[in-house]
Amino acid sequence: MFIGRHLRQHFVAYLALFVALSSSGYAAVSKLVPKNSVGSAQVINGSLQKADLSRRAVAALHGARGARGPQGIQGIQGPQGSQGLQGAPGAPGAAGQQGPPGIANVARFVLTVDEADPAAPNILRAFIATGSMNDECLTTANATNVDSIEATSDVFCDNLELNGVHGIVLFIELAAPMPADRVFVVTVWQKGAQQYADPVYCPC
Repeated sequence: MFIGRHLRQHFVAYLALFVALSSSGYAAVSKLVPKNSVGSAQVINGSLQKADLSRRAVAALHGARGARGPQGIQGIQGPQGSQGLQGAPGAPGAAGQQGPPGIANVARFVLTVDEADPAAPNILRAFIATGSMNDECLTTANATNVDSIEATSDVFCDNLELNGVHGIVLFIELAAPMPADRVFVVTVWQKGAQQYADPVYCPC
């Protein structure tokens, strides 16, 4: 009761004393701690934030880049994607080189008096252009209406170049001169023949 009455009576004096002490404390602190003079010892651990540090201090906190770590294990294969759209057709390619000449098989011809030797009418001499000079050839008599065909003594072929053209020549010797109304049918073959042209008389 006494203390309460005392405080009420001296309230203004205490208030003046408090203000005076606060001003003196601020002045003392201002003189004892100049600006930018706080060191590590005055800082409470964990109290500073990034915003309290300078840019240089923040940059210094980053150490040098470490060595590259080992490669991680391969991940599992992902799901297959959907099929893409079909592309536009490409431009046609250039034409290839011409292939080598083909090989002709056999050919069948009808010989007449036109292939008979004028000096020896019983001998037929026919040249057939084939484009080959291979000496492997074959000729056979197929059919004829020449009389006494059984008397024919020889039918053979050989390779020949006539006027710069490669082919084969047929020799057929009859027992009698070749009649104008008769024919002699033969089948011919030559190895490597590229064609079989129509027969012509061969003055060979």
